[in-house]
Amino acid sequence: MNQINDYSRALMFLIGMNGSGKTHALNEALKEERHQAFMITEDGMPFIPKHMNRVSINFEKKIYNYTNEALRGQSIRNTEQEEISSNSLNVILFCNKIIRKLSHFQKKSKGQNKLFSIMTVFTSYNLNNIRIIYFDEPENFMDEEFLKVIAEFFRLLINNNFIVRVATHNSRLLNILKTSLEDVILFNSHSQFIVLDDEIKKIYHSASSNVEKIRNSHKIEIDASIKYKLDLPDVPRAFDNFVEQTLKSEEFYRCLFYKKIVIVEGISDIVTLSSIKNDFENSIEIFNANGKAFIPFFVDLFNRLNKEVIVIIDDDIRERNGVIHLKHPIAITKHLEEKNCANEIKLVVHSPDLEGFYGIELEKIGKELGMSSSVRDKKGWTKLIAAFIFFSDERNKQRLKSHIFGFDRDSTFEFQ
Repeated sequence: MNQINDYSRALMFLIGMNGSGKTHALNEALKEERHQAFMITEDGMPFIPKHMNRVSINFEKKIYNYTNEALRGQSIRNTEQEEISSNSLNVILFCNKIIRKLSHFQKKSKGQNKLFSIMTVFTSYNLNNIRIIYFDEPENFMDEEFLKVIAEFFRLLINNNFIVRVATHNSRLLNILKTSLEDVILFNSHSQFIVLDDEIKKIYHSASSNVEKIRNSHKIEIDASIKYKLDLPDVPRAFDNFVEQTLKSEEFYRCLFYKKIVIVEGISDIVTLSSIKNDFENSIEIFNANGKAFIPFFVDLFNRLNKEVIVIIDDDIRERNGVIHLKHPIAITKHLEEKNCANEIKLVVHSPDLEGFYGIELEKIGKELGMSSSVRDKKGWTKLIAAFIFFSDERNKQRLKSHIFGFDRDSTFEFQ
């Protein structure tokens, strides 16, 4: 069976670049299930198998009436009426409510027309023997309000035992539904694959183990906070919370739609890169790992998702009285350097950190902005403001581009 038609999962999303084969896959899946399925195309119109006849609905008696007798000979049905099943009725009542609301608008927007068209399909055909419904980019022309209606409609369908498959380019829709990664079929050059929850945990364990091997071999000092984060899968409640916050976030969902991902340590890097984002290639997205300890996991996960990965980090090498102290973050740096040498990622390092590398004077900028010493001590917030101000200067922006892109900007992000 086509994995799109695997009934073990009620709702699944098909995600991939344009031209990766999502619509073709939906059409093939529909052919396979044509006796109990139909599809809503990207313009909101139905693609209905020939055996399905149009009906009218008697809401009082909860009955389908066949309205086109000329077509009844093409159907296996022998009656002019059929009782509406409870599951179908729940769907019809929802659709009818939306139709009534939209009918108040004499001049409908494209989004209103599309939603009206989708809802009308479900009140125009017999749903009793329908098991699976395919949607091709239902989000087109939809604003936030209508996206929520579509999401609510998907929930209603699966709660009434329908199977739903959706080809989409919309990260917001995934976020509204808090979609698990294993409910996503990823398309890459017409190939399809799924990453299951158990595999995510294995990826995390493997990445952490590789970091710890390096730490042990170099006798690097343990940092309790980093060690706890690396061992996160051993604390199920903490790991589940991590997955909920990171892999079910709109920031992560957005990355699924891009070819190349830039992973950074924190929010100040996001602010810094935002100053030159327009110079990035079209299919590139920035992802905040929220700490260096999580970067090895996200590197391996994005590689598993067939993404090309760029990592921007601080080297975290600190000297005291001329002596270099090997701290836990250095093990992560060395791990990433190995991946860079193996051409698994492109690594960009700021030494000793972003502020030091570019000479961003936090205290000076803070004073210029009228910050008291106690405010300047709140380094996180000061870093954000300072990065924004510093890289607003075109000369500083050019230095940033040169370090990240190199001299040949077009080839910097290509893997040899």
